Amino acid sequence: SFSIDGLDENIEKSLQLLMDMVNNPSSDQQTLDRLKQIIIERREDAKKDPPTISAAVVQFHRYDKDSSFLRMMPGEQVKALTAGELFELTKGLLAYKHSVSYVGSLPRDRVIELIRKYSPAGGPLKDATPYRYKKMREPAQTEIYFFNKETAQSQMQIDFPGETYNEARVPAGNLFNNYFGAGMAGLVFQELREARALAYAVGARYVTGARTGDQNYMVGAMGTQTDKTPEAVEAFLQLFDAMPVSEDRFAISKSALLNSFTSSRLGFRDVLGTVRSWERLGLEPDPRKARYELAVAADVNLMVDFYKTQIGGRPKLISITGDKAKIDMARLAKLGPIREVTQDEIFVK
Repeated sequence: SFSIDGLDENIEKSLQLLMDMVNNPSSDQQTLDRLKQIIIERREDAKKDPPTISAAVVQFHRYDKDSSFLRMMPGEQVKALTAGELFELTKGLLAYKHSVSYVGSLPRDRVIELIRKYSPAGGPLKDATPYRYKKMREPAQTEIYFFNKETAQSQMQIDFPGETYNEARVPAGNLFNNYFGAGMAGLVFQELREARALAYAVGARYVTGARTGDQNYMVGAMGTQTDKTPEAVEAFLQLFDAMPVSEDRFAISKSALLNSFTSSRLGFRDVLGTVRSWERLGLEPDPRKARYELAVAADVNLMVDFYKTQIGGRPKLISITGDKAKIDMARLAKLGPIREVTQDEIFVK
């Protein structure tokens, strides 16, 4: 994607300059060599950074060899890249079907005129590569991937896949998210940090797909004191599999959800991006009215039914980065088989 922000009076010169850079890119060898060096150095730094290591363990656990950390170009290929290879990629982009969004004060016809002038189609456009859906692994039983690193705290994440995006379940999913994992008022924060002091930071969310055919998934993440890791994981799993139901908490979370509908408004610059996000989900028109009305009519049973059918009792992918010398690994192993993963497994070389 390419974007320009600026004054409408400069749009023609800006668009002309942008298209020239896309179609006729240039750079010196010294700049390219420095870029390669920066990429390699950042990758080496990432292998020492606990949050990045934790993210790589999660990706490997979710997608195995399809992890985004393993789909990067290997270091030796990065070093062998030429400016010509890179520039050919951008020079060919506008030969594919693409969309243009504009927000500003110029009339529609003027914007179209400028696009045609500086980005002419030049014949039929090629179809883009089909969208690549990623599917999370579905374990037969709860399992643990563990990366051993001497750190002050353990980073833990619990994931499991859900169903394909279904608009009909979105209102119930929103109610569940507000009740279970929404900020400091959510159940997981109140139970794991406030009541039991097991977490430095904790949160959870049922994530819905971004386009038709996408997979939903559940995620919960926590930073905890290293020696408390097994206890923290046990407590988190208990909330997932035996979620306490409170009418009072539900009423508060429902009220917060309804307030978010009535108090949040789309700024004019956000309209096009939001509409495109609805189009990717096959939603027409604005789905917020229907979601709001369903939320108004909802009772606690709608959320509980969602929890029972989509959340409770599912086998889980537990990913942990921590110092095993300070962790009761035998206690942890009672929650599921442990596989200790290595740096070479989770990062591309």
